[in-house]
Amino acid sequence: MRVRRLISRFIGAKRFRENDDGAVLIELAFILPILVLLVLGAFDGARLVLLNQKIQRTSMAMADLVGQSQGLTEAEITSLFDAISHAMSPFDFNSGGTVIVSSMSSNDGGTTINWVRNFGDGEDGSTFGSVGDTPTLPDGFTIRDGDSIIAAEVFYPFEPIFLDGIFTAQTFSSYSIIRPRFARLTSIE
Repeated sequence: MRVRRLISRFIGAKRFRENDDGAVLIELAFILPILVLLVLGAFDGARLVLLNQKIQRTSMAMADLVGQSQGLTEAEITSLFDAISHAMSPFDFNSGGTVIVSSMSSNDGGTTINWVRNFGDGEDGSTFGSVGDTPTLPDGFTIRDGDSIIAAEVFYPFEPIFLDGIFTAQTFSSYSIIRPRFARLTSIE
């Protein structure tokens, strides 16, 4: 009788070791947090890449649109600024974004900022400087005597939705510089 009990216990233990009904749940419990972290990271990472592309395209579009003008009025600049919120979609540009358009020219060897116009709620100032100042231009960039340029800068604060421990809140920016096509655009009518 003792032998039968030992055999039955051994067979029962063997059946228990071979039973893998809960193995999938245990594996899922280990893998699920990693999968969730990857999906949320991919979401915030994709938003970050999209925002960077939108900022670059918006700065280029703004500089290009201003550079195509034969003369600028305050109303024309305002209508160009109004288009920015559509160009930055799906990001809400009215929640901290800033666009700064500047005209700079060089006369008799001196470079000057002619005018600056801002749009948006952000508090970022132009990286080039203020009206009447000598602009801070990128390394190696010069404005030929008698020429002018239009610079458009875009600033937008990025705040991660899910993984603020991995992605940090920061302000992204981009600038584009273009030479006006039809007129120097050193003043606004």
